[in-house]
Amino acid sequence: MSLVNAIGLHNMWGFSPAKNLLKSDHASSSLKQKQWHSSFDEKPINILLLNPCDIRHIIKTISEIEDINENVKVRPVHFYLVENCTEVLARDLLLLQIFLDFKVPIRQRATLFLEIFGNTLVQEKTEAYIENAGRTLIDFLCESDENAGSLNLLGQLVDFSLLKFRDRDLLEQVFQGWDSLTDFNVVELRDHRLRNYYADRYDCRANVLDWDYQTRVKKVASIIHQKQYRDWRLNGIAFEYGDCNYTKPNRSCASFLEGVMKSGENRGTKQQVKGYWLDILVGPFVAFGVDSNRDKPLVDNLFRIINEGTGCAQHRHHSVEVATYNIVDMMYEFQHKTQYDMKQEGEIYSGLGDNESTVNLSAEILSDEEEHDNQEGGFSNVASKEKVRDITLYPLGTDIKTILRKKKFQGFFDVIFASQQSTHLKCEGFSNVLASNAKIIIETGKYVFPLTSAQQDNLLENVNVWVADMGLRNIDSTESSKEEYKHHLRNRDFLYFTNNTN
Repeated sequence: MSLVNAIGLHNMWGFSPAKNLLKSDHASSSLKQKQWHSSFDEKPINILLLNPCDIRHIIKTISEIEDINENVKVRPVHFYLVENCTEVLARDLLLLQIFLDFKVPIRQRATLFLEIFGNTLVQEKTEAYIENAGRTLIDFLCESDENAGSLNLLGQLVDFSLLKFRDRDLLEQVFQGWDSLTDFNVVELRDHRLRNYYADRYDCRANVLDWDYQTRVKKVASIIHQKQYRDWRLNGIAFEYGDCNYTKPNRSCASFLEGVMKSGENRGTKQQVKGYWLDILVGPFVAFGVDSNRDKPLVDNLFRIINEGTGCAQHRHHSVEVATYNIVDMMYEFQHKTQYDMKQEGEIYSGLGDNESTVNLSAEILSDEEEHDNQEGGFSNVASKEKVRDITLYPLGTDIKTILRKKKFQGFFDVIFASQQSTHLKCEGFSNVLASNAKIIIETGKYVFPLTSAQQDNLLENVNVWVADMGLRNIDSTESSKEEYKHHLRNRDFLYFTNNTN
């Protein structure tokens, strides 16, 4: 199996930390944040996401909209989402529904989110939640455009009007596949991928992955604990909480890939093969578990290293704790429209208060009337509905080349995020969809652990050539030597470009 295939043909988690796409990391950037204020322009901020592989940037952005500038109204924000396959888009909607499911307390909702996000096996009650969510999403998808907003917060935020009916039908099929009676032997399918990748090294794979951790993962993201990385590489479980039993297949990880029949009467013909086509090398820790907003009180302590300089240095906390804190932080800030602050060092739930007591998920499947009452009541929902009015997510399907040719999108997008999975596209007309003074954010591949330094340099060079052909300017340019500049880029999470030549 090639390295590309092992990293994942259908990625369902990203290889860069969650980022607020409206915030600039560069003081010298000509892209001033005032351009996002309604006093600067009343038109929506249009953001295009190319194969982000999950919703990390979306929820990070919408949870921090109020942080851009206090007491200043931000322009409406419209996200346009393109994924490389329908199953990834379906999972994006599932995770967004969990993020907005206010009837589940934040503490339990955060662990539910990460369990579905990063584990191949889930709890029995989580399997029931996924099945029920699939039915809810089918109802939402099949609801008329006029009535979609009446369903819940998800219905107010997501707009399917730009999605082709063929893509809607494919989405419905994916949601139907989340039924608990649908066969999906994820353990066997994942093991097949592992055997294909390791080949003769399969029996000593534990030693192989320990070597990978020490030589690459630890150097780039030491907050990822070796045991947790090993457990995920071996059995596919990244986020484990307490004494929970993870025994049921996570059907949201299933996807179809075109293959050729090797035997039988249909030998040689192409068929859609259902399988586990996700990443088996990098892991789901990067999206939420390697960085955070360290300016907040007590957050920097989550990254504290003890016994430094003794040869026995180790992190006091680990990436699962960081990921859980980040999800709690984003859910709290979006739901309550106020900053989340921990009250005790190292206690990531300490800022929730008594009103966020846990509930039993197995009893959380409510009737439509009960759910409606729950969604309508309470300060938290009111605060969030005010924010949702100015936020819209438009799923666009999977055909990026057709999308870029549409007249509607010419000179349209203020911000574009492109993952490493999309930079190889080099689509004609890409530069034509950029609005004036647009910002383009591209992953560097820093957290794609299997890549060597030479492979990373080659990847970055290809990106620079791609954007140079479109006449874009690199905001990261420095006066340093070529080798120093390469090292600088290797250690960045993102590259920033603009079509502003000033």
